[in-house]
Amino acid sequence: QGQKLINVTLSKCTHKQRLYVELTRIGIMSAAKTLCELNNYNEIQQEDIDFVLKKFTAAPSKTSVNELADFNYKMWKNKYLTELKVYGSVSKNKVDTSAHVGKALLVSGNSLSELKNVLENLPDIDVYTNGSLLRAHAYEYFKSKTNLKGHFTKGRSNYDFSVFPGAIYLTDYSEQSLENLVRGTLLTKIKYTPKGVKHISTYNELSIAVNNSKGFTKSKSNAIIYTGFDNQELQELLKKIAKYDYLVLVDSPEIADVEIEKKLLKDYPNAFMLNVNSINADKNSLNLANNILFLVYVIDEILKVIPSTK
Repeated sequence: QGQKLINVTLSKCTHKQRLYVELTRIGIMSAAKTLCELNNYNEIQQEDIDFVLKKFTAAPSKTSVNELADFNYKMWKNKYLTELKVYGSVSKNKVDTSAHVGKALLVSGNSLSELKNVLENLPDIDVYTNGSLLRAHAYEYFKSKTNLKGHFTKGRSNYDFSVFPGAIYLTDYSEQSLENLVRGTLLTKIKYTPKGVKHISTYNELSIAVNNSKGFTKSKSNAIIYTGFDNQELQELLKKIAKYDYLVLVDSPEIADVEIEKKLLKDYPNAFMLNVNSINADKNSLNLANNILFLVYVIDEILKVIPSTK
């Protein structure tokens, strides 16, 4: 019913007004999500909550959209610094995508704090990450956990879990109509359980679900991928970028399309193309694990060496 009322209101708006409404909605959702994640670390300020709540009733406008963009950027930086404080330094790391014989648990979502809880409460179970949790493998803490076996799929979220032979645990819920996107036994501890997912109260229930599953009956060797970044390599990369007039950020978890690259560089001969989600160890690319926090840090570093006039 609420969506119907929104649609009626939007039908009376101009095209530009509808754009401001949509950008405001995206900005508020992103800000609220980041604040909830910061709350897991008790790193949340009342003034930040008040800012977001006021945006619910503020008239959508260009000014409001820009304020939300600036606020989100600030919150992402805060979250990155918080994760560094909790999980240690970030570095470039090899990540195994192979399967290993034994009972297995797939953890999907975005919450590093909940992944940490799973690893500590289920020390004897092989745990694999999925989707945006690829970034966990770049942090010092997670690299030290021997029961974190690797990453299932390559970089992006893959919601068809039917080929995973173990239990699947959702750390958080951000997808609509999840029941239409997934197959497999899904469990979660989050309060508002999405349709098609079983709610559990304890990690013991999760352990039982894992032990009742088939698990991997044979090992399968898959590719090694990379995530995170080495600060020294990043500084060398920035020196290269600073010599160009244009910087093009490409978001491609696989090898970038060569023909598109050729066409782009033909139109902009003095451009540097930086793939920020490459799974390869190319010195002219990064794998930021589709993670906005890593990207915010890299952009800040880029702006230190590239004049704003470029």
